[in-house]
Amino acid sequence: GSECEAAEWHADLFPCGGGLQVNHVIEREFLLTRWRMDNVFPGCRDFNLWTKKNPRKAARIFKDWRGADEYDELERLALSGAKPDYEEALRGLALTSGDTL
Repeated sequence: GSECEAAEWHADLFPCGGGLQVNHVIEREFLLTRWRMDNVFPGCRDFNLWTKKNPRKAARIFKDWRGADEYDELERLALSGAKPDYEEALRGLALTSGDTL
C-alpha cells in the first residue's frame, strides 16, 4: 500500500507527516539487519524521525506491533558482531523485487 504501516501505532502520539519512507525496526546502522525485509516497512517521515529520537519508546512500539520474539531476534542478530553477507543480502533483495542475479 501507499500508507504508513505504523500509523495506528503512533496515532496517539502524533499524526502521520511527511512523505512515505523506508523505516527500519532496528536502526539501519546495523548492517546485518539493514537489508532484511522483516526489518523494513513503509512509514511516514515523522515516524522515522521520531524513532531515531526516541529509541526506547520505539522499541516498545515495535515489540507491541511486531511481537517481542521477532523484535528480540532482529536485535540479537544486529548486535551479534557477525559480518554481513552482502551477496546474500543482494539475493534477498533481488528475489523480493522479482529480479535475478
